[in-house]
Amino acid sequence: MGIYALGRLEFAAKFDQEEPAVRASLIEAQVFLTYQKQLNNLSIQEGRLRKQREKDRTELENLQKDRKELHARRIKQAGELYEEARKARQHFDPAEFGFEFSTREIEQHIADVDKRFAIRNHTFFYRIDPEASATLK
Repeated sequence: MGIYALGRLEFAAKFDQEEPAVRASLIEAQVFLTYQKQLNNLSIQEGRLRKQREKDRTELENLQKDRKELHARRIKQAGELYEEARKARQHFDPAEFGFEFSTREIEQHIADVDKRFAIRNHTFFYRIDPEASATLK
């Protein structure tokens, strides 16, 4: 864009005798011919940048996917250990096992798993707050 802007200024007087529409096209053509090498180099660089951006985006998506999968495995492991400790009536500290989850996060994960299981088995029912349902009437 900058090359074309400068070229329009540089060649503004070159096609004075032509009609405005034709003159604009001739100036654009002259700019292209004069700066063809630079424009081609810019185009090549743009293509390289686009490819690099796409490669970086793909790599980022893969890293995010891997991190999400690792998180899912780790929270599942933490949940299983938490359940075992709870059944054995033992204290469970996630940090002792190298987990970075809080006990609350693990409990929420277990509750979510239980809800998904109940939904799949058609045994999940929403609890209705009596006060909220009274306002609906």
